[in-house]
Amino acid sequence: MVMAEGTAVLRRNRPGTKAQYIQQNIRADCSNIDKILEPPEGQDEGLSPGVISA
Repeated sequence: MVMAEGTAVLRRNRPGTKAQYIQQNIRADCSNIDKILEPPEGQDEGLSPGVISA
């Protein structure tokens, strides 16, 4: 992949998203960025696994 000089792409995982889940999505299809960044099923938006929603 060739990027323009001086261009930096910063992507962060959402809080609470497990690295293993993300790695599995990358191995399945590394070109599907939307799928890689999609949170796991059942994951509440913006909550870490240790947080209990009331």
